[in-house]
Amino acid sequence: MPRTPDLFSGWFDNQATRHREFWDNGVRGRHAHRSTISSDNPWRELRAPWGTYPDLPQNANASQELRAHG
Repeated sequence: MPRTPDLFSGWFDNQATRHREFWDNGVRGRHAHRSTISSDNPWRELRAPWGTYPDLPQNANASQELRAHG
């Protein structure tokens, strides 16, 4: 099956919801609020500082659409 832009995978720092989220082929899995991210968190994925992971691809598209229509 060919990959399309909505089938993204990986960890993202979702700026719109302030959640760090894991996505697998466009389906959200594990997630945590930004306030739980700290260097002493027991989960490795939540130890990296906020902004380490890219913003959710859908957010980038949404902001471009808002600028185009705004």
